[in-house]
Amino acid sequence: MRDSCLRKGRTSTSASNRVPRKTKPKASPKSVTAGRRRARPSGPPTLERRIIDILSDFKAENIQTVPLENHVADSFVIATATGVRHLHSLAENLLEKMQLQGVRAHHVEGYGASPSARWVLVDYMDVVVHLFTEEGRRFYNLDRLMEERRPAA
Repeated sequence: MRDSCLRKGRTSTSASNRVPRKTKPKASPKSVTAGRRRARPSGPPTLERRIIDILSDFKAENIQTVPLENHVADSFVIATATGVRHLHSLAENLLEKMQLQGVRAHHVEGYGASPSARWVLVDYMDVVVHLFTEEGRRFYNLDRLMEERRPAA
C-alpha cells in the first residue's frame, strides 16, 4: 500500500505522522444553560393531545376541542373528514392507534353501522371524539357549543 501511495505522490498516513484535529473545548454544564430558560419537563402527552395528533396524521380537517366542565367528559374533540370513506378510515385508525398505546374506547357509535354514516362517535370516557363528514358537521352543528362557551364581549 505504501508503494501505491508514493507512486501517486501521496505519503502514507501512519498514526505517528497524523495531525490531530482541532476540537472545540467541551462546555461545562453551567455555560450551556447560562442565559437560557430551562425547558419545563414535559410529561406524557394527554389523551386529548394523542387523539388530536392521530387525527391530524390521518388528514382530519378543522380539528376543534371543546372543554367541558362539570360534565360526563373533560372535553370533546370534533374533526371533519373529507368524505364517508375518509370518515371510516379516521375512526378505524384512531381506534387502532389508541389501542396500540393501551387505550381502548369505552363506546363507539356510527362506525360500521351504515356505509353512508355522517357521524362517528368514539367515547374514551374523559374525551369524546366526534368525527363528521362536512355535511354531517353542518347538520349537527356541535361547533355551537364553543360559541356558547365564549363570554359575550
